[in-house]
Amino acid sequence: MRYTRSPDLTGLGDEELVPRAVAGDRCALEELLRRHRTTVLTVCAGITGNREDALDACQEALIRAAGAIGSFRAQARFTTWLRTIAVNAARAELARRKRRPCPVADEALPLEAVRPVDGRVTDVVRVQQALAALDVDFRAVVVLRHLCGCGYEEIAEVLGIPIGTVKSRLARARQELVGLLGPD
Repeated sequence: MRYTRSPDLTGLGDEELVPRAVAGDRCALEELLRRHRTTVLTVCAGITGNREDALDACQEALIRAAGAIGSFRAQARFTTWLRTIAVNAARAELARRKRRPCPVADEALPLEAVRPVDGRVTDVVRVQQALAALDVDFRAVVVLRHLCGCGYEEIAEVLGIPIGTVKSRLARARQELVGLLGPD
């Protein structure tokens, strides 16, 4: 059996890879998914608020994207399309989580076994907990805006809602976060 090397596609931009992937080029698709996996994982982690669920949702999103790439139309940017899939996969994972039984801890760790952590780590944990407490619709706009750096138009496109709704959800989410974080 003779093996062939995969072509090096790392130098190509998304605008060159996407049409190739849509046409069935598996190497182009793999490069696109490899290139954007971190973005997908960021969206999923921000929405699910849990590493294991985020990894499951990320894997599901990448599988869905691979299966649907043939139907991608260039009316939207590839990243917008992929973020839409990631948001939907994360929401589906949250729905599955609600149907699963809560795990029971074997034993609580003794407090003396826990080392003090840096203040920045504590702040990150507080923000993650506050974000997880938000309604998923609010959480999605915050994640897309602040973790992914999306503009209002792209958020509207990803979530399928008007720009005015994006702005109002973001304002309400920020207000809730301020209330949840409050003073130390």
